[in-house]
Amino acid sequence: MNHLLAFNRVANEGRQYFANRYGIDLARKNTGGRAKMYLKHNSNPKWELTLSCLRTFDNKIPNEASGTENGSFYSFVAQVYEFATGEEAEGKGVGLSHPVKKVVPLYREWKTAEDEFWMETTIPDAKWNQAEWVRKHHKRIKIEYKLNHGGTDIVPGRN
Repeated sequence: MNHLLAFNRVANEGRQYFANRYGIDLARKNTGGRAKMYLKHNSNPKWELTLSCLRTFDNKIPNEASGTENGSFYSFVAQVYEFATGEEAEGKGVGLSHPVKKVVPLYREWKTAEDEFWMETTIPDAKWNQAEWVRKHHKRIKIEYKLNHGGTDIVPGRN
């Protein structure tokens, strides 16, 4: 329950920060708009929720998350979504299954790249190959970007 309350607090702080940054009156009814401005700096909110949930889930139960809709991780994301929004997670148009199915394998790929990178730099007396280190570093950064930007790749000249 404490994790859900923490998620709620962080979500409200993020909402307030976003409103202050872009001059949005939170008391005014949301009629849409400005979505592209939000997505320019962030990924889809459901993607971000799923990624935050996955980091928490993986911290408590390492390597157990799966992208299946009937799995324990999907249930966790659905419960957090319901708590945060007050809406049913299984309702029409919610669409939690897509981010769950995409985030989990990408997160695993990132963790593998992260482990490979740090193993290369922390093994004592290992033959250090700068070209290999740079390759692993770029691979890690590319996956991390994709993970933090809703699954989109780095586009030269646009990011």
